Amino acid sequence: DKTVLERISDPLVHIVRNAVDHGLESDEERVAQGKGKGVIHLKAFHEGSNLAIEVKDNGGGIDHEVIKAKAIEKKIITPSSTLTPNEIIQLIFHPGFSTKEQVTEVSGRGVGMDVVKTNIEALGGQVKVDSKIGEGSTFKILIPLTLAIIEGLVINMKKILFTLIIAFLVSCNSNTNMDNATWSFDSSTGNYIEWQSENTFANEMTNAAFGNMKKL
Repeated sequence: DKTVLERISDPLVHIVRNAVDHGLESDEERVAQGKGKGVIHLKAFHEGSNLAIEVKDNGGGIDHEVIKAKAIEKKIITPSSTLTPNEIIQLIFHPGFSTKEQVTEVSGRGVGMDVVKTNIEALGGQVKVDSKIGEGSTFKILIPLTLAIIEGLVINMKKILFTLIIAFLVSCNSNTNMDNATWSFDSSTGNYIEWQSENTFANEMTNAAFGNMKKL
């Protein structure tokens, strides 16, 4: 999808630059650690209904203690905050967060990872990070294959058509008694769920749970 390609370009370049500036150690440090040449792998593949793009480096990895200390310094968290390793890594996406003391021409150039995350999420995607100290980091971008075509399940209720996004469906069960079958949208998980109710399907369609569904 041309739209996806155009909008993914800047975030992807930023992540690659970030891997060069933040991820890979200097030549001197790598020699001292007995490491070879610094390498950044860029990989793209299909994963379900998404396009997956991985940017992987063999650098020093993300130091949780450094991230946490910088977050405390910037008053993003408090010294008493208890965070999981994944929650600590997610701090790099906080607006204005950086472990660099000076802006460089290589990575952020004054732009933080929060902009990358915001741009990816605007495409309906997400950014995942996996990192190991001394081994490197992997940034994985997941975005829809296309913004123009989205698979959906069309249901007919009282001569009214509704479309449920396939990617968000948990299950689809056959039920001949349509007066007792009800679909609703779970805003906490972003999924559509089926449950049983004494109310008719048509009445349930009018409640606020379907505010996120598009009527055709």
